Amino acid sequence: MLFTRYLAIKLSTENISVNAIHPGGVNTSLGSQNKAWYSKPLRLILRPFFRSPLKGAESIIYLATKQDDGVTREFFVESKIHKSTAYSKNIASIIDKHCDLVLVGDSLGSVLYNYKSTKEVTLDTMINHSKSVRIGVKKSLMVVDMPYNTYRNSNEALKNARLVMKKTKCDAVKFEGGKKIIPIVKSLVKNKIPVMGHLGILPQTEKKFVFKGKKQDEISKLLKDAKLLEAAGIFSVVLECVETKLAKKITEQLKIPTIGIGSSAYCDGQVLVIDDLLGIS
Repeated sequence: MLFTRYLAIKLSTENISVNAIHPGGVNTSLGSQNKAWYSKPLRLILRPFFRSPLKGAESIIYLATKQDDGVTREFFVESKIHKSTAYSKNIASIIDKHCDLVLVGDSLGSVLYNYKSTKEVTLDTMINHSKSVRIGVKKSLMVVDMPYNTYRNSNEALKNARLVMKKTKCDAVKFEGGKKIIPIVKSLVKNKIPVMGHLGILPQTEKKFVFKGKKQDEISKLLKDAKLLEAAGIFSVVLECVETKLAKKITEQLKIPTIGIGSSAYCDGQVLVIDDLLGIS
């Protein structure tokens, strides 16, 4: 993984993607030539736990056919990007070994501070937690949420995103919204700040937390917003609580990776709040 990240950085100006792949335990003829008495029984015992060669090739085929999605410096297992939240150095150092992306989410407001909404999370709070997480993250892509009221216009967004990037040494920042934030995304991308999008339920401004994409107008709007964000230059988009059919359609129509949170297994990756995953929320 270290070599993958090093090579990706070296080739970043050449428009070449570099990713590592783990096919999992695959049932092949490797080791069948071993004449030891225990060789055959051992292979028979382990066979149910191995994947077929076809399954083992899925990640390679996935990357070979999903071209120009801008994903680089990642680690793929079973064709999916694995992502989790982290709010501290110790947790980050653990999940860094198993995830492709680590998100310092403003969900820390609810998880750690018992805030009623993420609107109460400040920029200083995000920066301080992100600085701690950065110590624990060695291989994963680290993304930081831009909190509420820190990107009301392009100038404010650029100023605060630059501050976050400088103070935390993160790899990218994440913004909530669709068509409304297109000028912001374009401004940041122009200034070489990697941006991750976020569609579906938008916790910073949401009044009613219900699944998105049930009505035709929602479907059309979300699909249009996703395409606009991709055209503006985001490298990936989080889909939060988007109906299964729509999440699948967006994933199929975009070249960039979709990361689902409650939006079905059809997304290219999944994100979990670490406290939920551990059952300590």
